[in-house]
Amino acid sequence: MQCVLTRAPICPSCPTGGGTRTDPALAGTPLFRDLAAGTLAVLSQRARVRHLAKGEYLRPQGAALEELLVVVRGTMLLTVPLASGAPKVVGIMAKGEVFGALDLFGPVPGMLAAVAEREACILCIPKAAVLAALGSDHRFAVGLVEVLSEHIHCLARDIRTACTRGAVERIAAWLLDRAELRAGREVVALPASKTVVARLLGMTAESFSRALRRLKDAGVIEVVRHTITITDPGRLAALAGQDGYPPWLN
Repeated sequence: MQCVLTRAPICPSCPTGGGTRTDPALAGTPLFRDLAAGTLAVLSQRARVRHLAKGEYLRPQGAALEELLVVVRGTMLLTVPLASGAPKVVGIMAKGEVFGALDLFGPVPGMLAAVAEREACILCIPKAAVLAALGSDHRFAVGLVEVLSEHIHCLARDIRTACTRGAVERIAAWLLDRAELRAGREVVALPASKTVVARLLGMTAESFSRALRRLKDAGVIEVVRHTITITDPGRLAALAGQDGYPPWLN
C-alpha cells in the first residue's frame, strides 16, 4: 500500500465516518477540542490526510516534514537509528496524540523517523496554518506548549526507566508511570505490541515476556491480552524503587 496524500475520504473507521471533512477528527483530539470555531475551521481546511500501511514511513530519519501531525487511527513509532540492530524506539503515538511540533520550531529538523506500527491514518497540518492559529488563538498556543512539555517529560521518564538496573524493575516503573484508574483499579493498556514496548524499554521481547510472567506469578499484576491490571500497587512501587529483587519475587 502506497502513501496516499488526499483530501477525502479519510477512512470508514475514522471519526469523520469516511466523509470529506477533517474538522470532526480534529475536534475529537484533546489539543483541538476547546478551540474557537474559527480556529478549528482554518486548521481543518488546511489539513490533509495521509494513509500508511504497517511498516510504512511517514518520513525517514533526517527528512524534514514541517507539519503538525495528528494520529486519527492506528499507532506510529518514533525512532532513532543505532549503529547496529533495529532502530531505537523513543516514542509510541496512539490515536488522538499529536507529534511533529519539535520539527516546526526546533533548530535541527528530522531527528526522528516516524513509521506506522500498524495501518494508520494521519492528519497533516502545514506549518503556515499552525503559525496562523498560534497568533489568533491563545488556547491553541497554550495547548501546543503543553504537548511539547509532555513529550519532553515522557522522554525523560523513559530514559530514567531504561537506566533502571533490571528488566523487572524497568517494567514496574513503566507500568506505574502509565497506569490509569478504571473502575477502582489501576490499568495499563499497552500502546503497541509487546515487542515494540520491549524495544522502548531497551530489552528483548523474550525478556519483557519473562518479566511480565514473574510479576504475574507473584500476584502483582494481571495480564489479559494487551491490558495489564496492577493488583498490588504497593509491592510494584517498592520493586520499581529498589536495587535487588525482594524475596517474594524470587
